[in-house]
Amino acid sequence: MAGWKRHSIETPSYHGKCRRDYFRVETWLPVRLSSLTPEGAERLARELDAPAEESATLTDPVLEGRLCAIEAKLDILLAAAGHEVEAPVGQTVKRVVEISGSGLRTEMPGVFHRGDAVRVELELPEERGRTILILGEVVFGSGAEEQTGRKGVALRFHSIRHRDREAIVRHAYEVQRSDLGRASGRESLR
Repeated sequence: MAGWKRHSIETPSYHGKCRRDYFRVETWLPVRLSSLTPEGAERLARELDAPAEESATLTDPVLEGRLCAIEAKLDILLAAAGHEVEAPVGQTVKRVVEISGSGLRTEMPGVFHRGDAVRVELELPEERGRTILILGEVVFGSGAEEQTGRKGVALRFHSIRHRDREAIVRHAYEVQRSDLGRASGRESLR
């Protein structure tokens, strides 16, 4: 990526792309959004776009789970010692989120403007405590409610690791499967 630039967002074209990335479902997830400076957005994009070997992404889920548990214990110890520690995203309030492999929409406190770079942290139930980190770009800001009557903020995923996008798409399929099972009177379609 040459650099973070604000630019106009066009409606995505399905031609030549996988439509599953654009199927959006409504679900409840813990999510945290933070505005980024252009420098911060560039740094996050480099981190997310780097190959797994360079970014030290773990591929062993057991080891990753243990490291997450150790990190949680360290956070407790730091907080007990009087250091301010940001709570893990899994401990934040769950929100209604419309999500797909290409973006999300949710109601979130704060003001976000079209074109802003946003750090997105979320957890999926299937990922058991692993935080998914995404660089998003605001396509509909929370300050636009007065003009349109719509609420919330909508983001397009600018940079995301491949395995995280796949996890989001799998979650969308699970939500859809559960909804279809409830609608047909069956507990599950499996």
